[in-house]
Amino acid sequence: APDTFVEIKFTERITDKHLSALRALKRDFPEHRYMCLSRDPIARVEGGIEVVPWMEGVRMIMEI
Repeated sequence: APDTFVEIKFTERITDKHLSALRALKRDFPEHRYMCLSRDPIARVEGGIEVVPWMEGVRMIMEI
């Protein structure tokens, strides 16, 4: 499995601005997995970055 970069945000709604640091890493290291965990209830993928509710994300990470 590829390495996973995880960023945790306290917000209830992830916007494009919140993903800027992960996007920058993804440009340099495209082969890795990227996840943003937060209180946002809507799981989705934005530009190859998985946006996941934090509790679900922790479960996913523990399965890696």
